[in-house]
Amino acid sequence: MEQQTKPPIRIVIADDSPLILKVLGDIFSDRPDIELVGRARDGEEAFRMVTELRPDLLCTDFHMPHMDGLQLIEKLMAEHPLPIIVVSVSVLKEENDQNIFRLLAAGALDVFPKPRGGFNRNSPEALALIDKVKLMSRVKVVRRHHRQPQRPPNQTMVIPPIADVKRGSAVIAIGASTGGPGALLQILSTLPPQFPLPILVVQHVGEGFLDSLVRWLNDNSALRVVIARNGQSPELGTVYFPAEQHHLGLNHFGHLYLSQDPPVNGIYRPSVDYLFRAVAMAAGRHSMGILLTGMGRDGAEGLLQLKNSGAETVAQDEKSSVIYGMPMEAVKLGAVRSQLPLTKIAGHMVNFARNI
Repeated sequence: MEQQTKPPIRIVIADDSPLILKVLGDIFSDRPDIELVGRARDGEEAFRMVTELRPDLLCTDFHMPHMDGLQLIEKLMAEHPLPIIVVSVSVLKEENDQNIFRLLAAGALDVFPKPRGGFNRNSPEALALIDKVKLMSRVKVVRRHHRQPQRPPNQTMVIPPIADVKRGSAVIAIGASTGGPGALLQILSTLPPQFPLPILVVQHVGEGFLDSLVRWLNDNSALRVVIARNGQSPELGTVYFPAEQHHLGLNHFGHLYLSQDPPVNGIYRPSVDYLFRAVAMAAGRHSMGILLTGMGRDGAEGLLQLKNSGAETVAQDEKSSVIYGMPMEAVKLGAVRSQLPLTKIAGHMVNFARNI
């Protein structure tokens, strides 16, 4: 019996530079597993190509005439959703670094830097881009209608102060990966400014992007979003991220700690599993664990440990996840008490804080 071969991944590339279009075209054109079906010179042309050709994936620049990359992504994700990778130099410059998260929140799956010296067909950067295309082309994306992030107005909702707990500190822990920045933005921008619990977050993000992510979330949330300091006591209404290449934990005294223990499963540092396990031991039933969209299974076993300690455990549902990987693995393990759409998670957190 002959083995059936998979059809090639059909892609469209968009860039206003003829040179970049040629270089990207050279990278993709001679690969048997990728079929380059269109080359667009601006955002409007890219939109027409996607709607007519229905490719499996789009690689687009950020700065383009007529319709830039952000506008293109917003329009496509509302009308013709598909996996999108942004390949750009300017979006990664320090003065524009928050554009990365605007693009991700709009629906892009990843932002890939153009090497300053340009691509070479067999360079490590070109091979990494090919691997990214092959991986992301399999992602099932969801239609989304763009909402401009903005700091929410003062809330009238009053949440009673929580009682002191003997066993550690009451806390909410969140883990996310691919698609996480947009999901975190929606949750944090919905919570009231007087939210009476600290929130600990591990988000898988490329090296060098953490400061930008924290600033972006802080600017678009009523809560304070910061990078944790080793040994500090978490404050209510504050969101903490670990420093780059550090795990984040909570000890029995209710203090945060940062660790450079080896990556969990040889991959993740920070690790969602590491955070969830630490919170399970320190806070137990006085905690909530939330596992959001992401590829892989980091966080699934830690969420099970949280559940077994008496904590409330939540997974984002499949329909609202960019990638239903990490939540799915937690559901398979029986680690999830509540599976919720993204729009319901902030309300669930408020109810938990009221009743802790």
